[in-house]
Order: sequence, then structure tokens, then C-alpha cells
Amino acid sequence: MINKNGFSLIELCIVLIIIGLLLGPLLAFINLYFKERARRITHENLATMSVALGEYYNEYGHFPCPASLSAKSVYPEFGQSTECSNHSGESSTTSSSSNYKTASACPNGVCTAYGRNGDAIKIGAIPHKVLGLPFQSALDGYSNRISYAVTERYATPQVLKHLGAISIENANAETLVNPKGSAQFILVSHGRDGKGSYSADGVLNNIECSEDNGADYENCDLDDIFLDGDYAEVDGKHHYDDIVLYKMYGNHLLWQTSPMDENNIYNATLGNVGIGTETPEYKLDVNGNLRVLGNVNTTNICNEEGEDCFEPSIIGGNGIICTENNQTMIGIKNSEPICEDVTIKEMPNTVCEEGTYVVGFTLLGGIICELPEWDVKDGNNLKATVN
Repeated sequence: MINKNGFSLIELCIVLIIIGLLLGPLLAFINLYFKERARRITHENLATMSVALGEYYNEYGHFPCPASLSAKSVYPEFGQSTECSNHSGESSTTSSSSNYKTASACPNGVCTAYGRNGDAIKIGAIPHKVLGLPFQSALDGYSNRISYAVTERYATPQVLKHLGAISIENANAETLVNPKGSAQFILVSHGRDGKGSYSADGVLNNIECSEDNGADYENCDLDDIFLDGDYAEVDGKHHYDDIVLYKMYGNHLLWQTSPMDENNIYNATLGNVGIGTETPEYKLDVNGNLRVLGNVNTTNICNEEGEDCFEPSIIGGNGIICTENNQTMIGIKNSEPICEDVTIKEMPNTVCEEGTYVVGFTLLGGIICELPEWDVKDGNNLKATVN
């Protein structure tokens, strides 16, 4: 006899509960796997781009200017560098964080911010074509375009370079580069939420970039300050899921050509220069002999402690004198003459007696007189000879 009875509702519920208990951990594991995979791909692509930027810099002496964040793949400017022309010092504002702009509102899809000393910063996409890399390498693990910010003078050929203008801070607003605001470039993946990012098609993600919507707003407000924070996938202002990569490249042009005269060079260091010492205390600190053939121009001459200085013009220019009558200068101190009163004594006799002649002077300024010896050998002419 065939039993036509099926499973009861209770049996079905038990089966579904068992399946749910089995699938729950599996789905959580799968979700974790894809999260980690996306972050791994992001780290790999950021590293690839950083190496490519370094190789480009070593070959050409500057970084490429960013590409457009919003250019479509069918546009000729897609993946190509835009123009950088070193707009340093054009803005007196060091941060434009209060003026959030989308890249589509900026010329060619690249924005300009101003950082340390008013130096311009270009913010856009990675110019993967210029770097000779596939477009896939310029995307993060979430298929969004990686943002690329670079100090403009570092992306401009034949422009003097020393320090960047980009500020990078941690969650406590402490600088991560020294000196503050001196990074040359930074690469930013806007994380899983994509806040402030552009898709592979060049479309701005519609997630609001605001301080109330996560700490990583600092990386999408298109100003000079970027945040390298701790990963925190939580709701609210403490949310941070961005991944950033930056490097400080040493200046291989410590001695640089003068922009006023290419025949001249100057030292670009901001600190002191030591010769024969590892701890220079002055702009040029020489431990040893300094030989100069020619002129030395200086504003002051001081002792070893940098004290008791005087201006060289007082001995090499018009000089200095004692202004009071009956005074004479016996020295120089603090660029002023040291004067003493002089008592003018009565001079000794300065006239020889009749019939004598001056033959010398005494130490006190008197004269020495002697009688001449007469030479009578010359007949009618008498000659006086004084020995």
C-alpha cells in the first residue's frame, strides 16, 4: 500500500530551520570573503599605481598631472593627463574644505585646492594611459575610480621642487607627514560605501560627502587635507572605510637651478647646512678653515658665539669716528666706536738754536739739533755737512 501522505508543516519547519542554521555561517563567510577580496584588490592596485608613479617620476623628473574623474571611456581625454602649470601661491587660503565641489564642476573634471604656502594641488583620476597600465588597475576593488591628488609643482616639468603641499592626518588631526602639509601625492580608494567616488563610467556616486556621514568625508571634499584613519564600518560620523596610499619622495635636486639665472644654483634645504659637522646650528656652519678668493658679502661679523657683532661697513665703508672733540678711537664694540678723551700736552722745543740743524726726533716728539761740520776744501764756497 502506497503512503500518499507528505511532510507535515512541523517537519518542513524543522528542515528549514536546519538549512538556515547551516547557511547562516556560510553566507557570513561568503560576505566576509568578498569584503576581504575587495580590500585586497584595492591594496594591490594602489601599490601598482604608486610604483608606476615613482617610475614615471624617476624617468621624467615630475609626476603626471591627474586625468579627468568624469571623462567617459569613449572620450579622447579618458585616462590621459590634463595640463598642470604650477599655480603656486595663487590662493591665500590654505584649505578649501568649506567649498565642496564635484569634479564635474571643475575644469576638465580635475579640481584645484591650495595647501602649504599656497601651493596648488590637483585632484582627479589616475592617468593610467600615460603610465602604460590597463584601466582595471586604476579602479579599486569596488569598481570605482581611484582618486589621485598631487602637488602641482611636482606635476610640472622644469619647476623647482622641494616639499609637497598636501596635508595627511590621522583621526586625532595629527600630521602623518613631516613637515606638516608636505606630501607630494596621495591615492585614495573611497571604500565600500563609495562616498565621493566616481564609478568606472565616470558617474559620481550619490552618497552625501559630509562630516555627519563619516570621518572619511575628509577624503572626498576635494581640499588639501586627507585622512588616513582606522577602519571602522559603523554608522555616523565615526565611519571610515577608505584606503589611502602616499609616499614622501626625497628631493634629488637639493642644489637647484635659480629661476632668475640658470647659471646660478642655490641650496633648497629649509634647515641649516653643515660642513665638517653633523649638527649645524647656523644656515652655513663650517667646522674648519674657510678660504675665500674674492669678496665676501655679509651683514654682520660676529664671534664664535654669534655675539659682539658689528657691521663690516664700519671698517670697509665710510668708517666710524668719535664725534666728541678731544677724543680718539681705541676700539670697536657692538658696531660702535670706543672713544677716550685725549689730553693734549705741550710739545717740547721744536726750534733749534742758532747755528744748529735738526738731525732727528726724540720719543716724546722733540727735535735733536747738532752743529754742522764745515767743509772748506771747495775754496770760496763753504758747505755744511750734517752727519
